[in-house]
Amino acid sequence: MAPEYRFFLRRIPLTVATLLIVIAQSSASFAGTGTVKGKVFDQASKNVLPGATVIVKGTSIGAATDLNGDFVIHNVPSGIQTLIVSYVGYVPLTAKLNVRENQITETDFGLEATAVQGKAVVVTAQGQGQVQAINQQLSSNKIVNVVSAAKIQELPDFNAAEAIGRLPGISTLRSSGEADEIVIRGIAPQYNLVLIDGISLGATNKYNRAVDLAMVTPYMLQSIDVYKALTPDMNGDAIGGTVNMQLREAPSGVHTDLLWQSGYTAKDKKYGNYRAVGSVSDRFFGDKLGAYLLLNAESYDRSADNFYASYRLASDVLPGQQYAPVAVSNMTLDRHLETRGRYGGNLILDYKLPSGYIQSMNMVSRLNSVFQDFQTQFDYIGRNLNWNYTRGNANTDLAMNALQGQYDFGFASVELTAANTYTRNADPSNPTYTFTEGNGIAGTSPLNTPPQELLNLTRYDSTEASFTQITPASSDYKENDQAYKADLRIPFNFGATTSVFLKFGGEYRYNYRTNAESAPYSHIDGPALGPFRDSLQSKYDLIWSNQIQHFFAYNFSDYNQSLISNFLNDRFGGLIWAPTTPVLNDITSYLEANRELLSSQNRGWYEGPFTNLVNNYRYIERYYAGYGMAEIDLGPQLMIVGGARYEMDAGQFGAYRIKDSGNQYTQTYTPYTAYPKNHYWLPMVQAKYDFANWGDVRYAYTKTLARPDFTSLDPGWSIDQPGQGVNTGNPNLEPAQSFNHDLMFTVHSNTVGLFSVGIFYKTVKDFSYFTSYWLLPNRTLPGYDTLAQYPGAQNGASLNTFYNNPYKAYLKGVETDLETRLWYLPGPLSGIVLSLNYTHIWSNTLYPYIILKKIQITPRLTVDSLIAASRGGRLIYQPDDIFNGSIGYDLGGFSGRVSFLYQGSMVSSIGARVEQDGYTQDYFRVDASIRQLLPWRGFQIYLDVNNINQRPDISAQETIGGFTSEQYYGLTADLGVRYTL
Repeated sequence: MAPEYRFFLRRIPLTVATLLIVIAQSSASFAGTGTVKGKVFDQASKNVLPGATVIVKGTSIGAATDLNGDFVIHNVPSGIQTLIVSYVGYVPLTAKLNVRENQITETDFGLEATAVQGKAVVVTAQGQGQVQAINQQLSSNKIVNVVSAAKIQELPDFNAAEAIGRLPGISTLRSSGEADEIVIRGIAPQYNLVLIDGISLGATNKYNRAVDLAMVTPYMLQSIDVYKALTPDMNGDAIGGTVNMQLREAPSGVHTDLLWQSGYTAKDKKYGNYRAVGSVSDRFFGDKLGAYLLLNAESYDRSADNFYASYRLASDVLPGQQYAPVAVSNMTLDRHLETRGRYGGNLILDYKLPSGYIQSMNMVSRLNSVFQDFQTQFDYIGRNLNWNYTRGNANTDLAMNALQGQYDFGFASVELTAANTYTRNADPSNPTYTFTEGNGIAGTSPLNTPPQELLNLTRYDSTEASFTQITPASSDYKENDQAYKADLRIPFNFGATTSVFLKFGGEYRYNYRTNAESAPYSHIDGPALGPFRDSLQSKYDLIWSNQIQHFFAYNFSDYNQSLISNFLNDRFGGLIWAPTTPVLNDITSYLEANRELLSSQNRGWYEGPFTNLVNNYRYIERYYAGYGMAEIDLGPQLMIVGGARYEMDAGQFGAYRIKDSGNQYTQTYTPYTAYPKNHYWLPMVQAKYDFANWGDVRYAYTKTLARPDFTSLDPGWSIDQPGQGVNTGNPNLEPAQSFNHDLMFTVHSNTVGLFSVGIFYKTVKDFSYFTSYWLLPNRTLPGYDTLAQYPGAQNGASLNTFYNNPYKAYLKGVETDLETRLWYLPGPLSGIVLSLNYTHIWSNTLYPYIILKKIQITPRLTVDSLIAASRGGRLIYQPDDIFNGSIGYDLGGFSGRVSFLYQGSMVSSIGARVEQDGYTQDYFRVDASIRQLLPWRGFQIYLDVNNINQRPDISAQETIGGFTSEQYYGLTADLGVRYTL
């Protein structure tokens, strides 16, 4: 047994003994006490109020209501006690209660909304969502931002990532016109953790640990919590923060919610997008058994015009210039056609025990993408014009099944969880067809010239373009995760002014990941097509070139001008030409049906280990964790939460080491397995001080981790045919460690709502980074690989791999948030609701890189040597500024909102020099949402309009301002009707 396992297991008897002592000691404090439990709700609407605080007057004893409005208070002194119930936006309630010794006393509280001059105020629509979020944030023992259940229903957001992106300090990465991954406080998505009801979701990305939140429809969620400072009972693998999405449950009574919407995409002038959501719930057997079922289906046009450009460093810095000159290497125009479907559902079953519950949570979601890409590529190095056509039908699946149980014994409560999660990202048929015109570019690109000024170099001649290659690729990534958790919570008091909760627990996870990719290819020449060529010529009237042994490209011309015209307003030229698809499908079917015959006879089909195994891997990860913590309430004003967490991670990573021989029959490969492992202690402490009944200050110190991505740990390697390129991972990478400080001031009242200012500071060491350097016969830098480690590589070959950064990264920022409604203003002005937050972030680190330098040994002898260097920069995906704002208005059954979102520029990639860096430009978007209750009970009509200003996603090369990418999606609008009972 490994020392880490023995170290972990030796402490179990000691921990159990400690627990027994604590339970025995704390049991003595129960004499003369009882338990109070109940529910807090809106007196007028009967809606539950999550996050309400219930305090026993004159003591530190109290509790906050959960998402169902329920609360439980232990160790309340017996006799007549005064309870104070408070909720921002509502009139505080004081009630006397006779607490019976060693018994449970049940009582519910109905609160009334704050009144204006004796006139009741109804908390409606947006106000309800805002008030819920404020109170859930205030009642938490962590630093957290919340999207409440009511607010989720009011936002014009298409998925969970869009909704989370409106919180302070959150920016998003986008794909196909919608947010799919989140960046928390400038920390990249793979370094944050995503949970559903406390259960970690598997990665949907085969390259890193990020989760695609576009998978989750917001209608299945009851609350979204973004924790920016953790406690020891939470997984520590989250440098930026943890997102916990909680699924909806069945309230009392029969409830039905039906929604249908149809949408319009302005870019393609397409109408017919749709979304359908239906849910039903009820409780049975005296409200003990609850069942909630939701199903959703949607289809949306996510087509886009995409532009990409890459640059090469042309020379060193010239005299009198600040930056080295650059030249465009290639430019790609991509007309992306995509229909994106999202299908899923969840089934929640729960059974109420006398002092607890058993709950079964089941969720499934599929994101289906049917897409085509028509690309024109301008190769300014090879001076070729290339056209690529790619099609695919990709599915990303996400499923979760979990069984949770919680029981409160009075002297302690126990919670047990067993869960299984599954993700799959598969595209079984993803062929790419390549057409080429040699010498289609008249010359190389001039120095420091942006792409839009290079159109005069294009010389298209349809008689010189030919059909050259098919690559029928496929991919299948799967991840299965089994998790088992146990938590024990023990309450006890020291008199009336000090109450304590001790909490202990542990977690075990077994994670199994596999990735399989295949990319065979065929040169569409005479040997490949053979006798099939004649039937193709006859069926489609194709013209063959005997000189170049290829079909002319114009045989495959698509004459639909909408494919090639009006591309980004022709600022970068047009697509020039696009292929039609039926004949390509026939050729693909023939080649795939005869792939074994063509391959065995060496007739143009290339498939071997180098095309099928290079990116394949199997990764087993075993995770063990244990923690101990305490929550201490010292009087009604001070709360301290602290403790430590121990995490151990042991992996088994199997991959292949392959050398491309240039002949598919003689390629050799070797399976290889590595065993990465690590273990850490993670101390964490948080404190909250209520300096007044209208304000508090919170501080947290935490240590958290970020485990390396899958591809960076890959122990396999591949060497290309000339032996000049080697790609590999590094199974010896350590997790990054972050030391985090958070300080937050909050002011809250019925008039102000909530205003908070937060400051955070992170020091991160051991970030993993990608690097490239030259393989030499002798080790010239400690810790770097040499030529001898890669048989078949040539002297001076380029090695692409990963290392832990020896330099620390520093990140700091300020967050401000204002959530208020002007209910106190006269007349119609009382319906105004405001939400504003702004974040400014700074970060810096040193990025290492390697220089190849010739060292003079003797007058006649020089040797190559590697020299370590570094350059400064901010963290990748860190925006300097984030602003979110919304102005809403409620009046009777009408609710309207205009929302604003701003994200400052981000570094998207880091090179050895600033000229090689990539930056996204500032992004600003305007959205609007209108809702109106209809005169029929339960009916509502609504309109959501996103990206009103039709802002594209733009990235640029920094030194000359040339574009590196532009993605244009345009405006979308959705009109829908909803029935809620």
